[in-house]
Amino acid sequence: MANAYDAVGRGANYLGYYMFHGGTQTAGLSGDWPLTYDFQAPLGEFGQTRESYRHYRRLHSFVAGFTEEIVRTRICRDPAQIMNPEQTQRLRHIGRFDSSGRGFLFVNNTQRNVSMPTRTDVQVRIETGGRTLTVPNSPLPMPPDRCNVFPVMTDLNGVDLYWATVEPLAKLAGDDVPTWVFWAPDWTDRALAFDKSVVLTRELGDFTHSITGGELIATVPAGQRTSLLVRKPDGTAPCARIVVLSEAESLDAVVVTLNGRPRLVVAAGAHLSGLLPEVRFTGAAGAKITADILPTAGLQPGTGWSRAADTAPFARYTFQLGKAPTALGSPRRVPGSGASPATPPRSRVWPRPNSCWTTGAAKPPSWARAP
Repeated sequence: MANAYDAVGRGANYLGYYMFHGGTQTAGLSGDWPLTYDFQAPLGEFGQTRESYRHYRRLHSFVAGFTEEIVRTRICRDPAQIMNPEQTQRLRHIGRFDSSGRGFLFVNNTQRNVSMPTRTDVQVRIETGGRTLTVPNSPLPMPPDRCNVFPVMTDLNGVDLYWATVEPLAKLAGDDVPTWVFWAPDWTDRALAFDKSVVLTRELGDFTHSITGGELIATVPAGQRTSLLVRKPDGTAPCARIVVLSEAESLDAVVVTLNGRPRLVVAAGAHLSGLLPEVRFTGAAGAKITADILPTAGLQPGTGWSRAADTAPFARYTFQLGKAPTALGSPRRVPGSGASPATPPRSRVWPRPNSCWTTGAAKPPSWARAP
């Protein structure tokens, strides 16, 4: 993961991998090479979805959602950077900013085969767009083996988010106001800084705020999903929504075209194991799937999905997966998994309009993308 973050920070606008999906060599054509050609790829030789897959997908959601902002930027290096791989004492960081000073700050505390120290000095001064920003306002500790990207001078539909210690994930048109989605790394202080005249109101979860200098700094609690409405100083209607997901739920959050429009789907009780051609949820047999979806207008769930109590601004749907079928003989080992599953996974898809897919082994159900 660190290499992928580093590549984007150093100017890459397109990410490529070797390998992203493992495979099997053709016997007799590979010389002395092993038949298994996998290299712990995010998608394994036999289709296993490894833990790294969800981490890469989260980074890819950022790159896809903020493509226009990213491609306008140029890299800005640490002026005191030390080009020595044995140097582990200075914070490793790099910026990407456009001509108006908008962009992203990348921080990295990982290096292959090197034990990195826990940092206590994560704070960077950024001179951009005629303004000097200190990000964050107080130095943060950063554990080893972490890498993240933070927004700087993000235009939220006419209101500037000066900086934040939450990571961008996606943007949505929304039913009422445009929505920016972030996730909160568990090591940060989860702060968002605005001009002190900006008005924030709570829509979901809690937050605290303080005035430091000319900045209004809002802080969201750890492990909480938060939704804030942003208003201009002279405005009555909100101009933007900010959603902050916890680090854990961000790994099962993705933007997909569902029932005809891009939506954020946050899954619980199952993993989002497929996005094309349907949105597929996979969980243990007997599990209850929860899907929180934003925006909410025009959703068309299929048979078996039930509307639950909403957590506004999200709509919540649930689906109960069937129990595991009675085993005939000994359970089979899944190639490359290292274990025989005690509860075979089942999946559910969100059907296309007029579809009659149901749970079952012959045609696993899902929540399908509209044509």
